[in-house]
Amino acid sequence: MTSRDTVGEQSCDSCGRSIARAVLLAAFGVVFGGLPACASDGARQVSKSNLNPENFLDLQAYSFSKREDDLWYEADNGWRSGGGSLGLDLLYLLLEVKLRHPLSESWSVGFELEQEEFYEIKPLNYLVEVEWRPQAWLGVAFVGMPEYDKRHADEGLGIMLGHQPWDFLRYRRVLHDLYYNEKNFYDNSTYDAHPIEDVWEGALRWEKWRLRGKRAEVRPFTQRFPAEQLTFKSSSVETALVLDWQPSPERLLGVTAKSFDTHKWREAPNTTARADNRRQHLRYESLNLYGLQPLNPDWHGSFGLRWDRFCNEFRDLVDGRDSEDFSLKSLQLYSELRQTTSPTTAWEYGLYAADVVKTSASVPAATTDKPDKKLEIKLRVSWQVGKVDDQGALRLISTWDVDSFSPSSFLGIWDGGSMTYQHTF
Repeated sequence: MTSRDTVGEQSCDSCGRSIARAVLLAAFGVVFGGLPACASDGARQVSKSNLNPENFLDLQAYSFSKREDDLWYEADNGWRSGGGSLGLDLLYLLLEVKLRHPLSESWSVGFELEQEEFYEIKPLNYLVEVEWRPQAWLGVAFVGMPEYDKRHADEGLGIMLGHQPWDFLRYRRVLHDLYYNEKNFYDNSTYDAHPIEDVWEGALRWEKWRLRGKRAEVRPFTQRFPAEQLTFKSSSVETALVLDWQPSPERLLGVTAKSFDTHKWREAPNTTARADNRRQHLRYESLNLYGLQPLNPDWHGSFGLRWDRFCNEFRDLVDGRDSEDFSLKSLQLYSELRQTTSPTTAWEYGLYAADVVKTSASVPAATTDKPDKKLEIKLRVSWQVGKVDDQGALRLISTWDVDSFSPSSFLGIWDGGSMTYQHTF
């Protein structure tokens, strides 16, 4: 028989958890609500974009499954990698590594690396973290990225309320290139103020609902190169939100929203070199509505509706002749089937269809500037070996450009291939 004191304690615990969730939900509204679609990835080039009409179909076909993403998010340790052809001379690349090791009840160390490239080349960045928990619900951390070249070393602090992966809120401030002005013995370049990155991250779990989000902002900064009479300026914000409703372990409905907004400016007024006199405004928004439904023990299906928009407002500061407004918009409907053939192997089949509009317009606009509108259809066939939730899984992917089908040349629809691997432990 349960005593009144025990019932009271359970009621207080339940009330406390409800209050904590309410506070975290309010914090989500403040941090993530009404955000613009700019995070320090270190990319300093300012260039035009050359994406193909089918590239957003490629990204969906090459992506990890929803089940893989959820397993990755909840794991403390793991690494995964994916990549595939975008139909250009460049490769889509995703690489993630995360490690967490407890040293005692209150101390732990961690390592994080995340890199995704699909519209420009980016340097490899990572973070090392040492966390101390004075209380079970409170974590304080020192974070940084050590570098052989001390000019580019990063340092920062973080604070967390709650515990990952659920019911927590974390804030980090990272000071990039913190000692650049003091340790720069190679040239006379300096920062007016070093880049500062603020990162908010949190997650909530309540009954059948799951909500998680992240926001990273790099405040405007200026770097000067007196010898070249060059000035570089940049700022950026990146956001991601995931909301899922899971009525049963095998069924799920959800939505994922992602965006980034980046400003970059290179100016050398005493030279006519176009590479050093240009600016750009990069914007990307993506909304993905999806569902998962088992058909029988061996067949599982997923479906979704995805919208993407990428824009690059590129401006030539010499005489304006090379200025361009580039945009790629896609509304995509997709469906995927997974057939389990043995405990360690499976086949997957995906069909992707999208209404795509690609525009490359000169500035000022010319009469020859016309949007390229077309229907893109892509087929994916892949084979997986291994177990995602056990020793890891490798997936070999082939994609086929169905809208280019010709009876005289069946192999002409071959579009490319990719490979993904994920291992959590």
